[in-house]
This record gives sequence, structure tokens and C-alpha cells, in this order.
Amino acid sequence: MNKKNVVFILAIVFIFVLLVSNLKYTGFAIYRVPFNIEIDILNKDKEVKTGDNLNINLIFFNINKPRSVDFNYSIKSLTSQNIVTREETLFVEKELVVTRDIQIPKSAPSGYYLLEVKWDQENSKTSSLFKIKSESRVLKFFIINVLVSILLILITLLIIIFIITHHTTLDEINKLNKAAISLFFWKISWRLKQHNYYIKYIISIIIICLLIIILILINY
Repeated sequence: MNKKNVVFILAIVFIFVLLVSNLKYTGFAIYRVPFNIEIDILNKDKEVKTGDNLNINLIFFNINKPRSVDFNYSIKSLTSQNIVTREETLFVEKELVVTRDIQIPKSAPSGYYLLEVKWDQENSKTSSLFKIKSESRVLKFFIINVLVSILLILITLLIIIFIITHHTTLDEINKLNKAAISLFFWKISWRLKQHNYYIKYIISIIIICLLIIILILINY
């Protein structure tokens, strides 16, 4: 191997080492910008309930000289309405990871939100999408499930009362056509009225009330 080849190989190696030393490799990407901030949301499935904390890591990358950085981070809806805003100043040498817990207001509606970080007089920014679940919405669906279960039980009891009152078996009911079914229930209503079975009216009122409550909750 002559001297020219050796010099050429050494030059290539020197340039490669110089290039690698000026790049920041994190395992996912190579950053060529002088300064950057990445967001890592720690909550499972990037979901958080109202009143709970959004747990995040802010990862700072700096390949220039150490510096202080003024930055702010905010949580905003997809319609750009801010619900949380914070400002901080940190000194970053090369790479810095800080953990922050951001409490989600209980009044925040359910939906998708952006966690946005801005720095350098807001000339640079990054963001990450996550989801907020409202506690009132969770409670609402729980109440609806309970009411629907009660409603199904009451309807079942009402059908059993009808069957017992009319002395008709389930097999006979299945053989009835639509007209016969209508006549069947009309006869049952008449029998209940004749025998003063007021439970029919009580159950009917309960069912109507439950349906009204469910409609109100659904449209809440």
C-alpha cells in the first residue's frame, strides 16, 4: 500500500470521526439542529383522566456550547384553546431529561389535546397528541349502564307478570302472529285492570321515568 492510499484512508477516517462527533444519536434519529426538545408522554396509552396528572419527560439536546433556555409548555385543545400553560428556564449542557407532572383541570372536556413546547422566543416548537377522559363522562356512562340494567330487569318482570296472569306458556307466545300478540297484551291489560293489578301501572311509570333519565344523561 503506497503513501497516497494511506493518507486517503486516514483522511476518510478523520472526516467520519469528525462527523459522528458532531451528531447526536439517540437510538431513534440523528439530530443535526443545534438545539432541540422532544416530548415523551409516560401515561399508559397516552390517556389521562381529569383531575389526574399528565406525566411527561422533556428531553433537551444541545450540540453547541452550554446555554440557558427559556421555554414554555401548554396543553391546548384541537381548536387551540389553552387549558394549562407553564414557563421555565433551564441550563442545558449537552443532553438533559426532566420529568414534569401537569395536573389536568377537572373542568376539561373529554377529547384529544396537544401538549406543545415552545422555545427561543417561540420560534421553535414541538408537540405531542394525547387524550383526556372526563370523570363526569365516566360517571355518566356508569349511571346509564346501571339504569339500562334496571330497565331490562323491570321489563323482564313485567313480561313474567303478563305470562302468569294470562296463563300462557312461552311456546304459545312464540306461535302468535303480530295481530295476536297485540290482542294478547290488550287482554292482559284488561285482566290486570279487572283484578286491580296496580303493579302494571307502577312498573310502567318507573320505566317511563328511567327512559327520561337516560335521555337526559345522553344529551348531557
